[in-house]
Amino acid sequence: MKKMIFCASAALVLATVGISQAGIFDSPSETSSKCENVSGSWDVREDVKVTCGRDTKRGSTSGTIILEQTGCSIRFTDQNNAQRSGTVTGKNITYEGIASTDNRGITLTANKATYNGVYDSFFKTIKTRGTTRIEGKTSDGDPIDCTGTTEAKMSKKNGSWW
Repeated sequence: MKKMIFCASAALVLATVGISQAGIFDSPSETSSKCENVSGSWDVREDVKVTCGRDTKRGSTSGTIILEQTGCSIRFTDQNNAQRSGTVTGKNITYEGIASTDNRGITLTANKATYNGVYDSFFKTIKTRGTTRIEGKTSDGDPIDCTGTTEAKMSKKNGSWW
């Protein structure tokens, strides 16, 4: 009988240790403060829709970025040479920066892009959605008022699965 109780107790301890290491008993604040490592080289494809007044245009860009990460903070230069910075919380990613890098002949009063996304650690992808806002005047004094939406997919380069 003592052997059976000991074996059952040992199995319960091992199961509890395994579950604890899997993070099942972690408190919400502990799991939400952890961040995935998303640093490295990523292939990016971004689909964009921009509306200025009554004119709407769609387009896409692609390229490679190098995502730098310190703790849970990230930064990178996107495929259009715009600086981005943000945070990783768990698998959630947020970042922001300027919306437009080509402002020749334009005086801007608003130029911001914000993004939210999720990192998939199995497929090594990041999918984001963003919004942009550009406001200002041309050199002729004509107003500019543009909003945009973006959807992007980033895939880890070099087939790095681990």
